[in-house]
Amino acid sequence: MNYHPELPASGFVTPQWVKRRYSISNSTMYSWLAQDYLPKTYRVGPRAVRFRVEDIREFEAKLLSAGKEG
Repeated sequence: MNYHPELPASGFVTPQWVKRRYSISNSTMYSWLAQDYLPKTYRVGPRAVRFRVEDIREFEAKLLSAGKEG
Protein backbone atom coordinates (compact mmCIF):
# COMPACT_ATOMS: atom_id res chain seq x y z
CA MET A 1 0.00 0.00 0.00
CA ASN A 2 1.35 3.40 -0.95
CA TYR A 3 0.94 6.13 1.61
CA HIS A 4 1.10 9.73 0.39
CA PRO A 5 1.30 11.93 3.48
CA GLU A 6 -0.32 15.34 3.56
CA LEU A 7 1.94 18.32 3.07
CA PRO A 8 2.26 20.29 6.32
CA ALA A 9 1.31 23.97 6.32
CA SER A 10 4.91 25.07 6.85
CA GLY A 11 8.27 24.03 8.22
CA PHE A 12 10.37 21.08 7.15
CA VAL A 13 9.81 17.47 6.13
CA THR A 14 12.17 14.53 6.38
CA PRO A 15 13.71 12.59 3.50
CA GLN A 16 11.60 9.63 4.63
CA TRP A 17 8.48 11.76 4.23
CA VAL A 18 9.57 12.70 0.67
CA LYS A 19 10.17 9.05 -0.21
CA ARG A 20 6.69 8.12 1.00
CA ARG A 21 5.06 11.10 -0.69
CA TYR A 22 6.45 10.18 -4.11
CA SER A 23 6.70 6.39 -3.59
CA ILE A 24 10.40 6.35 -4.38
CA SER A 25 13.35 4.42 -3.02
CA ASN A 26 16.36 5.77 -1.19
CA SER A 27 18.53 5.44 -4.28
CA THR A 28 15.98 7.24 -6.46
CA MET A 29 15.73 10.10 -3.99
CA TYR A 30 19.50 10.55 -3.87
CA SER A 31 19.72 10.26 -7.65
CA TRP A 32 17.07 12.97 -8.03
CA LEU A 33 18.94 15.16 -5.55
CA ALA A 34 22.19 14.70 -7.47
CA GLN A 35 20.39 15.66 -10.70
CA ASP A 36 18.82 18.73 -9.03
CA TYR A 37 15.38 17.29 -9.76
CA LEU A 38 14.26 17.53 -6.12
CA PRO A 39 14.60 20.72 -4.09
CA LYS A 40 17.78 21.05 -2.08
CA THR A 41 17.98 19.83 1.49
CA TYR A 42 18.89 21.81 4.59
CA ARG A 43 21.11 20.48 7.34
CA VAL A 44 19.32 20.79 10.68
CA GLY A 45 21.78 18.84 12.79
CA PRO A 46 25.04 16.95 12.56
CA ARG A 47 23.33 13.95 10.95
CA ALA A 48 19.95 15.31 9.89
CA VAL A 49 18.71 16.97 6.70
CA ARG A 50 15.26 18.24 5.83
CA PHE A 51 13.34 19.64 2.88
CA ARG A 52 11.55 22.98 3.26
CA VAL A 53 7.79 22.66 2.79
CA GLU A 54 7.78 25.80 0.63
CA ASP A 55 10.33 24.20 -1.71
CA ILE A 56 8.23 21.04 -1.96
CA ARG A 57 5.16 23.15 -2.83
CA GLU A 58 7.10 24.89 -5.62
CA PHE A 59 8.40 21.54 -6.87
CA GLU A 60 4.88 20.09 -7.05
CA ALA A 61 3.50 23.22 -8.72
CA LYS A 62 6.25 22.97 -11.34
CA LEU A 63 5.39 19.31 -11.95
CA LEU A 64 1.71 20.14 -12.35
CA SER A 65 2.36 23.00 -14.77
CA ALA A 66 4.76 20.85 -16.81
CA GLY A 67 2.10 18.15 -17.00
CA LYS A 68 -0.49 20.61 -18.28
CA GLU A 69 1.86 21.94 -20.95
CA GLY A 70 2.91 18.52 -22.19
